[in-house]
Amino acid sequence: MDEHIDMDNPLCRAYWCGNFSCSDAELASAVRIMDSTAVGLVGLYLATRSPEPRDVDQHDLAVDA
Repeated sequence: MDEHIDMDNPLCRAYWCGNFSCSDAELASAVRIMDSTAVGLVGLYLATRSPEPRDVDQHDLAVDA
């Protein structure tokens, strides 16, 4: 793929955030981690990353009896 994300263009960033279902910060982080703005590499990283851990509320664990 020859397409690249223009990180200096807010509209371009918003477009790719929408396509990748990620935040602007997540997109910037993926570009930094992959050391690339290539759409294929960044998209692959975002698609295969593990979900971020979150605090589990006791209500989430409760089972209705």
